[in-house]
Formats: sequence, structure tokens, C-alpha cells
Amino acid sequence: MNNGADPNSTVSVKNVLIVCFTILGVATLVYAVMQTRLALTLSIGAALIATALNHLVEKVEKLGVGRPLAIAIVVVTLLVVLVGIGPADLSLREPEHPVSPR
Repeated sequence: MNNGADPNSTVSVKNVLIVCFTILGVATLVYAVMQTRLALTLSIGAALIATALNHLVEKVEKLGVGRPLAIAIVVVTLLVVLVGIGPADLSLREPEHPVSPR
């Protein structure tokens, strides 16, 4: 009686090793990614920011400005915006420990 099994099918040492090493490789890759989450997140974030800033630099270049000056304009504008938002954001917060009048 055949029971639906293929009589030519055998489990070879080669197939077992391929499966074991594949599982080991995937587990190692997952472990490496888990250990470098912060570095990967920062690298991907930096690449996205660089791409976005490059688009702004290219738009400034289309206005007839050289690339070095376009880069300086975009960076200075970004810093002015970030510095301008910083104090405005802090001024909207309630003081954590208000000083009681004496």
C-alpha cells in the first residue's frame, strides 16, 4: 500500500543541511537587524532628509543660483525655521512647576 507518498522521495543530508542553514541565516539576519535598529532608523531618516533637501536645492538652482550657494540658502533657511519654531513651541507650554506668589 502506497499511502500517497512518493516512493522516490527521500530526505537527504544535503536537504536537511540546506534547511537548517537557511533557518540559521534568517535567524542571524533578524538578530542583526534587531541589534542595529537605532542605526538603521537614523540612517534611513538621514537618507529621507537628504533627499528632501536635495529637491529644495534643485529648485533653488533652477532660479539661477549655483549649487554651493543653493545649499547654503536651504541650510540657513532650515535653521531659521527650526530656531523660530523652537522658542514658539516652548512659549505655548504651561510651566511645570508654577512659582507661587509670596
